[in-house]
Amino acid sequence: MMPSGAERLKLSTLKMLGGGIRLTKEVMKDDKVPSLTELIDSAQSGGARLVGCTMTMDLLGIAPDDLIDGVELGGIATFLGEASESDGAFFI
Repeated sequence: MMPSGAERLKLSTLKMLGGGIRLTKEVMKDDKVPSLTELIDSAQSGGARLVGCTMTMDLLGIAPDDLIDGVELGGIATFLGEASESDGAFFI
């Protein structure tokens, strides 16, 4: 089952006896780090495009409806073509 939005994604796998995620959230709050949703919104507002890899989605059983709003779909050829024309690209 997929998370229903960025706020439900796991923050960390560093458990530290249950304190890792809590500590990370405290540090993020103290340092005024925006939430993942805010970071995504800011990136998209600034012109960033989010492209879901259709091959990977097929392999992992991820449906387009599982993605957040604003994610475009494309394959590696789309990514390589767009990346070669951009000032920067980030592949996860």
